[in-house]
Amino acid sequence: STITLDGLIFDRPIICPVFNPSLPTGAWNAAPKWYRSLHFSPIADSGAVYLPQSLDELYIDLRNAIDHPTRLKEKQRRIVDEFLPPMPTSKLISQSILRTVQQ
Repeated sequence: STITLDGLIFDRPIICPVFNPSLPTGAWNAAPKWYRSLHFSPIADSGAVYLPQSLDELYIDLRNAIDHPTRLKEKQRRIVDEFLPPMPTSKLISQSILRTVQQ
């Protein structure tokens, strides 16, 4: 999900395959389980990323991402705003470093 958020921040289409070609769907580490975790489900449920469930869907989503890179832009912006509220990040980091150095 961190890499997915990075892609969203940099305004790029995101494709998260929800299948494993070499694992059974019931395996403990099967891809469908990743996207239902508390860590990732808000992103998966947002509609801001492509979630192909087969190789055929992956090809379609790749083509859509290439041909229409802004198709999910509004949903992407919403999830970024939800996870990363506007903050003066550089200023906060600089202040934290200064406090540490001055101690």
